[in-house]
Amino acid sequence: MTENEVLRRTWADISLDAVEYNFRQIRAAAGPAKVMAVVKADAYGHGDRMMAPFLESVGADWFGVSNLEEALGIRESGVTKPILIFGSTPPEYAYELAKWDITQACYSLDYAKELSAAAVKLGAVLNVHLKFDTGMGRIGFVVTDDCFDTALAEAKEAVSLPGIRVTGTFTHFSVADEASEESVAYTKMQFDRFTRICAAMKAAGIDPGIRHCCNSAGLMCYPEMRLDMVRPGIILYGLYPADNEFVTSKIKLSPVMEMRTVVTMVKPLAAGSTVSYGRRYTAPEDEIIASTAVGYADGYHRLLTNRGRMIVRGQYAKVAGSVCMDQTMLEVTDIPGVKEGDRVTVFGRDGDAFISADEVAALAGTINYEVVCAMSRRVPRCYYYQGENIHNFDYLRWKEK
Repeated sequence: MTENEVLRRTWADISLDAVEYNFRQIRAAAGPAKVMAVVKADAYGHGDRMMAPFLESVGADWFGVSNLEEALGIRESGVTKPILIFGSTPPEYAYELAKWDITQACYSLDYAKELSAAAVKLGAVLNVHLKFDTGMGRIGFVVTDDCFDTALAEAKEAVSLPGIRVTGTFTHFSVADEASEESVAYTKMQFDRFTRICAAMKAAGIDPGIRHCCNSAGLMCYPEMRLDMVRPGIILYGLYPADNEFVTSKIKLSPVMEMRTVVTMVKPLAAGSTVSYGRRYTAPEDEIIASTAVGYADGYHRLLTNRGRMIVRGQYAKVAGSVCMDQTMLEVTDIPGVKEGDRVTVFGRDGDAFISADEVAALAGTINYEVVCAMSRRVPRCYYYQGENIHNFDYLRWKEK
């Protein structure tokens, strides 16, 4: 096996053409606002070391990640544009933030003081974006009607600390993907709180820097809220943040990832025989069962037991029995000619047949985000651009160079 080959046991096919298409749609919708490509969680399972440089090449202005490890990973992959860490970085890693020019979210006065002390000790200045909690209930200076003055006072003190340079301010919407009257009102309330705190900072002589609040749903559904920058995440990868017309009607997207596996064995199953752990499937009549090389250790949820389906030879085949760690069985009685080595589409397209990540998510009782993010490290990612397989990435064989 050469360095760029992968074992075709279970793998993910990823279309960079679809990524580029989705980014162009987002870029057009964003108007004059900058676009921060969110590539946290290994680019939602799509491989951040491939996704981030590619997105930079097609025009991403910023990158958003969850933690320092992710930031360093995409810096090492060649990304030169600014990177914002949404979560916490221990102050003792201030050197890495400064060395690699990584912007850190600053979400409380106590944390600002810790970052300041670390920066002063290094003789460095750290770029930060102040995070305001306008209703999400997670990290951030709390901006509610009864805490507004406190939030403003704490933000002013944070800005005055040595070693801290505030280059932006942001918040995060909690229900921007929901169309109910209550949810729309809540999103507008969050936006009002955020713009008021930014205006108050400016009135106090503090430049709020780049203001951003729109996640994927926000940028699609609330154009008036795009401000200086938007933060698309799941839509970069061709998936909608919610399955409702309020969201899906706004921008046309192209799915980026398809998951494949192979048939490992085909055997007859006599009527009354059972399949897999727990004997949860009993053949109602004589059937043909195909074992496949995908299981929950690859990211195919065990909740799909007797519920999921895959595509074999362009036809749908139901999951028969419990999904195992490394294998899943399919009932293929009515699909002629199924044999060992046949390619199986776990989700994606095969001819006229299509299974979406949303379908898999619904059957597993979760969301499409989890379906793609759950793709495990033992599933190689195979990248295609303009009809060519340009790169394969195998986490289990990748080594630092």
